[in-house]
Amino acid sequence: MSNLNEAPRNVQDAIYLNLQALLLPAKLNPDAVQNVNVLLRWASEEFFTKKTFTENAAPEVIGNVLLARVKASPKSLVWDSEPDFTPAAPALTAEDITKQVEEFTAKEMKRIMREKLDNDPKKFEERKKKIEADKKAAEDAKSAEIAKVERRNSILTYEAYRGPNRRDSARTEEVQKALSTITYKNADGSINEVETTRVVLQVLNRLPDDAKAASVWKVVEEIKRDRAAAAAKPVRRDSLGDY
Repeated sequence: MSNLNEAPRNVQDAIYLNLQALLLPAKLNPDAVQNVNVLLRWASEEFFTKKTFTENAAPEVIGNVLLARVKASPKSLVWDSEPDFTPAAPALTAEDITKQVEEFTAKEMKRIMREKLDNDPKKFEERKKKIEADKKAAEDAKSAEIAKVERRNSILTYEAYRGPNRRDSARTEEVQKALSTITYKNADGSINEVETTRVVLQVLNRLPDDAKAASVWKVVEEIKRDRAAAAAKPVRRDSLGDY
């Protein structure tokens, strides 16, 4: 492959769609011939020499392979905005949070018992309330983390097609990006991760086959109207009281 036009379509898509999306907000210079030459050489080495992907590999698979090469040798390419590949701190998993809650609860219960033995009822009740509040906050954090993981995985499963077995990479990326920007905020302006995930799942279930980014926002508005109508529905009353 001496130029991009001679490369297989999935390699072209990997370079110009998947790789660039993975690099955001860093941006490769699209006019630099050096970039095309380097990326095609890397793709050839990975396919012919290292055999890290097959001939019919999906563009996103090839894009991830090339991303590893870019991270290892970023100075081999010409950038419009420099990348930062500093490893991020590992995110807490639901299991990590659960363990922290259990350890904290056990430690605080010992302290409560000591205070109870000191015959100080007021201090005992204050400590008990604090433990309950801290435990609820930790459980809410766990629920939020689980919701974010579920939302991210659900968005990644969305795929658009331009015909039978013909994946539309550009439209898939467009819709996935739109889904990723959906947020549901609490009254105080903070993001409600659990409710955001619930809305995203509802949108995914309602999207048409020819969905685009605009389709996502159209469905979001429909969900808002449905929720407003449900909230305005009169409360049922009968002889047994309010329901």
